[in-house]
Amino acid sequence: AEAGNGAASSETPESRNADGNKKSKAAANPEIVSFSRSPMKPYIVTFTAEKKSLPAMLKLFRENDLNQPIASKTFFRAENVKYVWNPEGTRLLVTAHTEVDATGKSYYGESRVYYMSCQDSMAYRISLERDGQVHEAKWIGDGNDFVVIYGFMPACVAIFNRKAALKYNLVDAAYRNTAEMSPDKKHLCLGGFGNLVGDVDFWDLSSTKKLSSAAAAHTTYCQWLPTGNLMLTATLSPRLRVDNGFLIWTTDGKVIFKLDCEELFKVVPRPIAWQVAKSITVDTSKGSRTNHCHLCHVMQN
Repeated sequence: AEAGNGAASSETPESRNADGNKKSKAAANPEIVSFSRSPMKPYIVTFTAEKKSLPAMLKLFRENDLNQPIASKTFFRAENVKYVWNPEGTRLLVTAHTEVDATGKSYYGESRVYYMSCQDSMAYRISLERDGQVHEAKWIGDGNDFVVIYGFMPACVAIFNRKAALKYNLVDAAYRNTAEMSPDKKHLCLGGFGNLVGDVDFWDLSSTKKLSSAAAAHTTYCQWLPTGNLMLTATLSPRLRVDNGFLIWTTDGKVIFKLDCEELFKVVPRPIAWQVAKSITVDTSKGSRTNHCHLCHVMQN
């Protein structure tokens, strides 16, 4: 079962409520193809795919009442969805996607973003200024704002507030499809990975200032280290069989650590709370190995 971490589940919700009572209509509905629970609050959202002339549907429930949704939204052209809850578990972004673009404009299908609020019992589609695929939709900062990267390349990077109103376009046109928020909520990394060349930008969100840009070619994985000021990028097998390894970057775009591997299967930041990790002294001079690997778990051949 998936519980609010952004990945859709192929299971249906439990057939009993949290108190063990009998099946609810919503939980027993065989048409529900995925669901997600709030990570912090007693809410659950379900997705029903479209069927024949019937539209797809998102429904938001309180967990103690799976018969009556507090908000819902119907729409067509959706085969699967991705859920992203805010840190408090009271609002979520749902990216709906279909493999085929009915207009024929995009080889990668169609996608759109929906906003749902548990507190306000609202659900509606986010209005975007351009056509094209939604590449990323994530909460940023303290979870009151979110970023959406969308449109035909070069894409637009837009910042929205907690009411899903556009605040500003951070970038009007860039070859970027990935956004990662630092653990200290101060920095945003924008990357262009996958079928893009691998460039990254580091932004200071408080001043909306771009701190640096860098080339991280062949990146298949990226994640902030728990210190909040260092970014890990990696090229992993079996996604890519050559040039495996990982790098650690500062927000001014400098590589301070590099490890080449014949085969690198996984590297992830150690699960250290930011409040603890920020007290770790890290030597940011180029080539230093001090402390860097103590911040990561590495699995290599």
